Amino acid sequence: MVAFWSTSVFLSCEPLVDATGVGAALRKLFDIPTSNDILQGIISHLESHGRTLLVLDNLETVWLVPDHRARSQLKLLLRRLAAIPTLTLIITSRGVVLPRGIRWANVASATLEPFSAEAALQTFNDIAGTSETDEETEHAAVVELMKEVDYMPLAVTLLAQLAQCGEKPSVLLRHWKQSHTTMLRSDPLASGRETNVAASIAVSIELLTAGPKSEEPLQLLSICAHLPAGLRTSVFDQLMPHFKDLDSGRHSLKALALISVGSQGELKMLSPIRHFVLNAHPMTADHHAAMRQIYFDIAASAPTEPSEEFTTKSTAVAAEYENLNVFLLHLINTEEPSESLVDAVSAVSDYAYFTTPSVTLLLALRSRLAGHAIWLAGCCTNIGQIYLKLCDYGSAINALLQASEIFNRIVIGGALHTVHLCSEIVNVPKASTRWLSNGTPQRETPFWSYTTI
Repeated sequence: MVAFWSTSVFLSCEPLVDATGVGAALRKLFDIPTSNDILQGIISHLESHGRTLLVLDNLETVWLVPDHRARSQLKLLLRRLAAIPTLTLIITSRGVVLPRGIRWANVASATLEPFSAEAALQTFNDIAGTSETDEETEHAAVVELMKEVDYMPLAVTLLAQLAQCGEKPSVLLRHWKQSHTTMLRSDPLASGRETNVAASIAVSIELLTAGPKSEEPLQLLSICAHLPAGLRTSVFDQLMPHFKDLDSGRHSLKALALISVGSQGELKMLSPIRHFVLNAHPMTADHHAAMRQIYFDIAASAPTEPSEEFTTKSTAVAAEYENLNVFLLHLINTEEPSESLVDAVSAVSDYAYFTTPSVTLLLALRSRLAGHAIWLAGCCTNIGQIYLKLCDYGSAINALLQASEIFNRIVIGGALHTVHLCSEIVNVPKASTRWLSNGTPQRETPFWSYTTI
């Protein structure tokens, strides 16, 4: 670099507000005498001083502003600078919208993408001073940690700096799962965007909300934050009636690199950004209600019994399975139980019984069903059935016996309903032997028989 350029200059635009401020800062850096035409003075200086490298860092603070006049002045400045044959101009800016009228050398690759898994691991180890030969559990923690932050370069760098200060990767991983983006700062006393992921994200959102149409892009971002697998086109289309200009909002988010577009057109967010938005910018009541109905409908479409059409009927729920689980868990934790929520959780769990059995949603729902005996009994029944599918017989018996006790106390329309467990399930040793010897259990008949007294 020293041999190629006779002069190299770095200017941070973060404290500047417009093109006039950039010009004044450049005049000071190059020690150019004061004149009536600052821009011409800078141009004349650069043209007469050989090859120069000029880096304008954080240009978004003066470029991504709602003032069109200020943007025009900055474009004029950049065009004049770019026209100097002996000047190499490099800018760094959040977002993907470059000033037009300039022949940028790397338009197709201007966006800083997330690291690959390998590059993230290498970067972490280089900064932290760790290696793949370290303790196996700590290396595994690093691998999981990199995946958790979606290989975001700034997040990887800050985590590595924390590890360099003595924090074990396993401790960092536990802290991430508890605190998420709030922990991603290399200096507890610093608030700058280079040392604090939350501060960096907040800058992008400030730029997003600075324009005249600032509300809808942020509202769309809040929706995307609830969908770790991305906002798919089918759901995006259903949200259109709830926005004035959803396409414009999508463009604004892409322009600031707050979202990216996946291989199937879905709008995705990096994990640190997603968690920041979840905490700082909740959905509006209208959008929350719309999302609630959309995902309840998807859950209702899930096939809950095996059939020849199972795969065909599974298309919608399979595509949204990860989002369904996350959004339903959010509803379980934030609203009072309702019949529609219980039905949605039951439908998704019944579908999962035949694909990827999981009790996560049901266990979360069970903890919220005190005072709702019928729902609680049904939830415990479903939990028991899935535990049987997973061959966890102790947990299955406990859940089914809890359901039995609840059913024995339920009175509906004057009739007392009792529920009896099949004898082979009540008898734990006998049940275990039968199910283990026969392999994976199949839910061919209900585990409960109802008797009205």
